[in-house]
Amino acid sequence: MKKTNFTKIPQKWCLGSNWLKGMIPLLALFVFALPMQLQAQQAPNCSNFSPSINESGQVVVGPDDFVTNHVGVGYPLTVNIVNQWGGSIMEFVFPNGDATVSWNVCAFIGKSLSYTATNGQGTCTQGVVNLS
Repeated sequence: MKKTNFTKIPQKWCLGSNWLKGMIPLLALFVFALPMQLQAQQAPNCSNFSPSINESGQVVVGPDDFVTNHVGVGYPLTVNIVNQWGGSIMEFVFPNGDATVSWNVCAFIGKSLSYTATNGQGTCTQGVVNLS
């Protein structure tokens, strides 16, 4: 019977003891780059909401009412409330996430108004304010 010689696999094809040293820069990239992507400014996502109306017919609204991603959305945020034919009723500009506006809704009680929210990254058009 003939003996067969098996070749050894060269050491450079195996993981050495220092393989992790080459991975550290790549891991650091993911650790630092991923949170930056999450904090990047986003296009608005419209919501459907019913604000509370006080005794004088006023509502106090902010960007957190109009968009679901108010923390990550880019500012300034412009909200344009429209009637059933698409004509503008009211426009609000929120310079930051903490801004609020007071709005008299007596003429719109019992109606659902559509709105669009726009910033530098995009526009959402499916928002609804229910004033019941």
